[in-house]
Amino acid sequence: MPAVCDHPVGYIPDELIKANDWNKRLIEFAKTIDEFNECGQSVQIEHPGYVSEFNYCPECGQRLDRVALGLLTFDEAFVVFTAHKRAHPNPGGVQGATNGKH
Repeated sequence: MPAVCDHPVGYIPDELIKANDWNKRLIEFAKTIDEFNECGQSVQIEHPGYVSEFNYCPECGQRLDRVALGLLTFDEAFVVFTAHKRAHPNPGGVQGATNGKH
């Protein structure tokens, strides 16, 4: 029985990502883009790069059905990240905390 290919499905931004890691890494990259968009308004910073999605697996040649594989698009990943950010607006501490100062 032939081994099942763990399809590489794209680059984020310059790292080859396999199908089983794609969604997690894409959501992490959406966070990087969000930080770039916020910081880039006030200071000049280097662009974090771009996502490249494959149509065919470079290892086995099979056409990649991104829907069947359950792979997010960048837009979908950004929506997931934004929803998480709204649900958890202050991840570094308790919202409204005064650090002992009044």
